[in-house]
Amino acid sequence: MKIDWYANNCNIAYLHPAVKLLFGGGIMIMVMVVSQWFFSILAVALIVLTLKLMVGIPIKTLFNTMRAPLVFLFIGFLTIILTIGVPEQDQVRVIWALNREASRSLILTNVGLEQGIQLISRALGAVFALYFISFSTPLNDILIQLRRLHVPMFLITLMFLVYRFIFIIYHAFQTLIDAQSLRMGYYGLKTGLKSLGGAMGSLFSRIFIYADRMEESLACRLYNGSLLTLEPIWEFRSYKTVVLAILLAVFILGGVWIKIMG
Repeated sequence: MKIDWYANNCNIAYLHPAVKLLFGGGIMIMVMVVSQWFFSILAVALIVLTLKLMVGIPIKTLFNTMRAPLVFLFIGFLTIILTIGVPEQDQVRVIWALNREASRSLILTNVGLEQGIQLISRALGAVFALYFISFSTPLNDILIQLRRLHVPMFLITLMFLVYRFIFIIYHAFQTLIDAQSLRMGYYGLKTGLKSLGGAMGSLFSRIFIYADRMEESLACRLYNGSLLTLEPIWEFRSYKTVVLAILLAVFILGGVWIKIMG
């Protein structure tokens, strides 16, 4: 997957993961605390510029990986801003209605639009902050920091195994789809649905085989409930650390000022 590749090969992969986690986590917390849509949009712009200029992530790659979350957020945005019926409060103004003469119709109000903009802007800010961590910090580095924070080892091990199985299942399913495509398995809707069902059934059985193989490999390595890995040599004293610290400090001060003035 592209995100995992960029996390291990980006321009700041050598930085200490605590710096990147504090930067992304700090922006995420401030976006959730400061309930202002323009502040959340500012967070999105800051994350995009940082990923492009400092981390080295192409803008096209970033937004290609964001397609699934954006679709999900857009559907949620529509369910918030659109309501059915007539507004009960006088201060609520109807901006658009599917049928203004009907007693129960799909309508768009000013209150719903404001709530939708606030929620989707905060969600976008939080998602982009999470993507900064994903694009700049490998999972192994994150798990090492969680271990230093005394997170239970079984949770860390479970996170690692689940993350590993994502790639195993993805590659297995992609292999099945490619094999069916070479045999014209997706020529037509009926044939495609039948092939997809067969691929899902075959994948379900293969998952248990992969799980048994992983259990056997862990047992051969004397697995005792914890997966310990060597810590890489990270750099902490770098100008990029200073830049990230300054950006985060200015962002937090701006958020505090908006919170006080608002």
